[in-house]
Amino acid sequence: MKILLKSSEIRRNSRNKPVQPGILGGTIQPCFCTSSGTGTEYSDGTGRYDMQWSFRNHITFQDFPQLMLHILSSDYSAELFAMQAWTIWFRRNKVRTAPPGFPLSLISQKAYEALLEYRSVQPRNQQSGPSVRSDTKWTPPPIGWYKANFDAAIFNDDGRAGVGVVIRDTNGLVMASLSQNIQLATSMEEMEAITTIRAIDLSLELGFAIVIFEGDCVNVIKALTDPSPSLASYGLLIQEAQQLATQLHGVCFQHVGREGNKVAHNLARHARHVTGFEVWMEDVPFHCLDVYQADMSLS
Repeated sequence: MKILLKSSEIRRNSRNKPVQPGILGGTIQPCFCTSSGTGTEYSDGTGRYDMQWSFRNHITFQDFPQLMLHILSSDYSAELFAMQAWTIWFRRNKVRTAPPGFPLSLISQKAYEALLEYRSVQPRNQQSGPSVRSDTKWTPPPIGWYKANFDAAIFNDDGRAGVGVVIRDTNGLVMASLSQNIQLATSMEEMEAITTIRAIDLSLELGFAIVIFEGDCVNVIKALTDPSPSLASYGLLIQEAQQLATQLHGVCFQHVGREGNKVAHNLARHARHVTGFEVWMEDVPFHCLDVYQADMSLS
């Protein structure tokens, strides 16, 4: 779970708005505690005494990002921390718009309930899905099938990214290869999902109807093979890829290690030097010949 913060936005949104008592203090202290008749109970949300959150007794923070950095760099539950932060923010809004809001003593409980709800809607096979192959070399598809390997590369220096796709037949011969330069997405998984769509598009455009799509991003392959809707940030891209693939007569998504995806990886890196996209029919760019021939010798 990611928490994206801009301190300038926090200051701007709270400026010139009335502050209710109990909302803001001086320094920032984590609120992983509830008050009870016998004193302060540090809670993981279940009511159990949990000393891991008691650092508030001896550490103070000047701003929220400093607190967040401490949580993420220590052995704490980042998910629970995120839910605590969200619950505090939610209560603050309730106090401002529909006072009095729920009691401070319920923050831990409500945060833990929100965490359980979040976990309950995650894909059921999140921990299963396709396994990573122990043999990571490229292997040809069965007779009658084609295999489209795809990969993405990120060019952080100019905010761009590369897409690489290579389609081969059962003899390992290249049918087509592609390098495309596109706008950088927000995550590597999103980039890989976009690359999957481009690989399916290319297969349809060139008339390859029975195709195995092979990539090295485990999370994306798991999502593509999961019949349940993906709740990930790139879920709509996964849905688009799955719907596009229904136009094929036969389709399979499978994972391969990076060593078995070198040609597609090199094509993605080559996209740095491409304007728009380039397609090579029955060939690969000259600089990809070595890795392509290595695949042929091992298959």
